[in-house]
Amino acid sequence: MDAMSMGVVIASAYNLVLHTFDGLPSGCFTHFPLRSPPVPVQERIEIAIARVGNNHFVQLFLQPHYPVPPFRTWWRDNASNQDKKWVDRYATRISLWEEIMDTRPRGTGVEFGGNIN
Repeated sequence: MDAMSMGVVIASAYNLVLHTFDGLPSGCFTHFPLRSPPVPVQERIEIAIARVGNNHFVQLFLQPHYPVPPFRTWWRDNASNQDKKWVDRYATRISLWEEIMDTRPRGTGVEFGGNIN
């Protein structure tokens, strides 16, 4: 297994939000912790990594409030109601990603202008 498939394990172990970027938009995900409620913005840790080649990873240092890729759908099925509040905190940034990458589901989602925190 690599960091892309271990994202939720890393996010849960360190209680942080991990954004993983791969060569295609379909390989990019946001990983939220399981069994951990969202933390306040000032205490939140976000780490972004990208796969370079087939087996190297580099940390990305991005501007605050950058667009983030969507989370894996199975996460919502396994998350508690308290955990699901993570999604609310990132809905606008995920929506922005989907708009930029043109992967937004038609007819649903968050409109621009929402609170990005």
